[in-house]
Amino acid sequence: MRTIGEIVAKRIDEFLYQRGMSLYGLAKKTGLPLSTLKNLYTKHTKSPTLALMYKICDGLDVSINDFLSSSSFKMEAIENVIYR
Repeated sequence: MRTIGEIVAKRIDEFLYQRGMSLYGLAKKTGLPLSTLKNLYTKHTKSPTLALMYKICDGLDVSINDFLSSSSFKMEAIENVIYR
């Protein structure tokens, strides 16, 4: 089963690819430590906070609404997600 953090990391990857940006570039743009972003990818952050999500979206120049518009965030897709 996937965690919310894994779903978020996949969505971040999609936006990074579209923008030709690296995770390091996102960290610089948001002021977040690179380790904070990497924790999403290494499953250390299983359920990112809304505040973190807003910072990431701001760095990606995307609204939180657009970020969450992926089918990965539909209730049917996350019903079996681990919330630990």
